[in-house]
Amino acid sequence: MAELTDTSETENIQPSKTGPIGMTTRTILGILFLALAIRVFIVSNKPNLLMSLILSLSVFILITLIYLVLHKLIESKKIQPNKYAAATLANGIVGAFMALGYFLQNLELFVGSTTYVGITLLISSYKRYTGCEVMSLPAVLTKKHTPMPCILFTPIDKWENAHRND
Repeated sequence: MAELTDTSETENIQPSKTGPIGMTTRTILGILFLALAIRVFIVSNKPNLLMSLILSLSVFILITLIYLVLHKLIESKKIQPNKYAAATLANGIVGAFMALGYFLQNLELFVGSTTYVGITLLISSYKRYTGCEVMSLPAVLTKKHTPMPCILFTPIDKWENAHRND
């Protein structure tokens, strides 16, 4: 069993549902990421846009599969990342695809990864999932949410949870 570190830090860091600020932030950022992906794709001047679309979809599916495996590993307790390792994993995987796409000027990597982030942000907002948005698509596919801490959203979710008038 590969263990990154103690899991006690991740067990009680996430509130159950995000509030209106978290939902709104996720929705706005999701729309912006999707708009960026569409804009980059449309102005790309690639000679074969259909092939680029298929390759971008392939990147999207690959990223989804990577996060699905990560979701299953965490769910089965084969890895138990602390909050710092979890945030690094969550942001690092899709961030690496986006950075490679941007710096290598690879349209498909950039569009596929940016689309993944945009869609997962919108899913997180709609489902009111807490933590990092990249785990929302695996949560929908497996019907079990595995929250991971997020540099941006976890503080918002915690603040909203602390100030909720239930």
